[in-house]
Amino acid sequence: MRIDVQKLQAGPETHILNHNPAFFDIVGKDCEVSEKVKGKVTFSLVGDKVLMEGNIQTSARMECVRCLAPVKIPIRKSFTVVFIPKEEEPSQKESFNPEEENTSYYTGKTIYPDMEIRDLVLLEIPDYPLCREDCPGLCVHCGANLNNGTCRCKDMEEVAPPNRPAHSWKEQLKHLRKTTEGK
Repeated sequence: MRIDVQKLQAGPETHILNHNPAFFDIVGKDCEVSEKVKGKVTFSLVGDKVLMEGNIQTSARMECVRCLAPVKIPIRKSFTVVFIPKEEEPSQKESFNPEEENTSYYTGKTIYPDMEIRDLVLLEIPDYPLCREDCPGLCVHCGANLNNGTCRCKDMEEVAPPNRPAHSWKEQLKHLRKTTEGK
């Protein structure tokens, strides 16, 4: 997407988004944006700054961090980003102002807002997705999905609690030596 700042002097410019995730380079190993990025973005000139306001929606597919089940995460975001000419960029010595969180910079008379839109989508993706809030996850012993019911480990006596190993390391080493001595 390309925004000509000089054309904004005539009035706001609205763009309808309906792009594949690849358009915004939204690809990842742990997360797949599975639907088109849709929305509406309006650009307007305020002095020499450009205001980008709008909303985006899409969805992402991830794995639940507890049970590894696929999770569809809806992403809906309303936003405002202010583009400031590069020559007004604050120096490194100035402290960070949280009110400038949604500020970006441009040079010349053209703005390419694709990376800002990409970042807005990525910031809505959770760090620890869950299939549901009370997901019990996988059994630490056998790997069974506890969302589907209890596992066989509950009936076994030799299984140690998760905070204590089944056998001490010394016992495991003795057992290993016995099994390898004959070889």
